[in-house]
Amino acid sequence: MNPLEIKGKYLHCDLNVPYHGESKLADRLQMIKRMDWDAVCINTLVKSGQDIPPPPAINKDFGLRIFNRVTVSFFFNIFTQIILVKIVIETQHDKYNVRSGKVTNNLNKYDVIGVIAGTERLFQDTCKEIDCDIIGFDEKYKFEVRRGSVKAAIDRNVQFEFNYR
Repeated sequence: MNPLEIKGKYLHCDLNVPYHGESKLADRLQMIKRMDWDAVCINTLVKSGQDIPPPPAINKDFGLRIFNRVTVSFFFNIFTQIILVKIVIETQHDKYNVRSGKVTNNLNKYDVIGVIAGTERLFQDTCKEIDCDIIGFDEKYKFEVRRGSVKAAIDRNVQFEFNYR
């Protein structure tokens, strides 16, 4: 069953509510409930090279269904190696560990996994191989998006996200 579907009715859901501490989050959740939305994904952004923390504990749900989301932003470092959650991907075995979620135990505690790729090559690999739910775009990373990569992601049922500020 799709977690965003209840009894044949799709939920109105915000999939990217940033987690910036409990006080700001409570204000956002109240506003989202006043807008008559049904569910939210609390997004924890993890930069390349950082450990993935456990999902934040939410004390009050304001009548919303709350999902946890982690978005990992990764890019090539100065040594042209891929760094994702303190794991350097140098071999196929390393890439398998990332794809299978064996990089960290906390990754399996999230309901939604998002990835932001910093280069065209990483974007292609993400579309074709990395086990994620959403591929996001960030305005600071500029590269050409190829049709074959997008089709590969769509065939794997991966969604795309364009953030606005």
